[in-house]
Amino acid sequence: MFKRSLREKVYKLVSNVICVSMLMTSGPVIIATASSPMEEPERPARSLSQLSHQNVVAATNLDSPASITDPASGADLQAAGMQAIPGSESTLSTFSLPSNSLWFGHTFPAGWSLASIPFHPSDPAPGTVFADLPTPLRLYAYRDGLLVGVDEASFPDVNPGQANWLLLEEEAQVLVSGELVDNTSDFHLPISAGWNAISNPWFTPLDWSDGSVSVNDGSTILALSDAVAAGWLEGEISTHDPSSGSYVHLLPNEIPSNQLEPWNGYLLYSGIEGELIFAPPPSDVTPPIVAFDASLED
Repeated sequence: MFKRSLREKVYKLVSNVICVSMLMTSGPVIIATASSPMEEPERPARSLSQLSHQNVVAATNLDSPASITDPASGADLQAAGMQAIPGSESTLSTFSLPSNSLWFGHTFPAGWSLASIPFHPSDPAPGTVFADLPTPLRLYAYRDGLLVGVDEASFPDVNPGQANWLLLEEEAQVLVSGELVDNTSDFHLPISAGWNAISNPWFTPLDWSDGSVSVNDGSTILALSDAVAAGWLEGEISTHDPSSGSYVHLLPNEIPSNQLEPWNGYLLYSGIEGELIFAPPPSDVTPPIVAFDASLED
């Protein structure tokens, strides 16, 4: 059980914990920190080594750790048995967590937002995933074309690829254990006829484009633009900006490409029951910038 005192210590020291990983029974755990009214919009007229995200770094004791340099001292952190997964400009801190655990954290903004979880929660029950948020939990989901509240029996579990409406009086953090979504194969997301609240299942931004998204109607698979042309779904998706209280609309195949960001949600109108198919994100070979902070050892 994750102790409340430890959780509060984490919140005090990091404004937005993104990923904490311990894969062995002992050794340091690395926390990567990131500088971190509900109506549908008008319907538009028309391997772990591949983990990639600017806010994700994981580390643990490994037999053959990657070379990591502490920019403050120039020390090679390899001697400490640490390995960083490529893809981040982050500041790291260390302390001990329960073994064999993978933790993810995020700060959700005040107001109405479309919230999502870009990983498989250990316990997908909404009351567990959002246990850190103030009560009563104001969480709503699309179910068979209708909005249902978290206290209703038909409210679904929290799963990657899906999104829920969330209302907060002020910003709040969650810290949730779970497993990363496989980013070496396609992700299949069922959609229903009508409005769907969708999300990015990975920590890497996902292009809303033909190169990353295709649609399956049960018998035929079409690229996103072809599915739009066939009338299967609307190409424009919308997300909600809680700071302005307005919607932001994203068109497919823009240059540069519009992207589905992790932890956010998007409204999609579909004319069919089928599935979206998300192609896995490309590998990120950008080395992380790592700084070691042992302040939590005190």
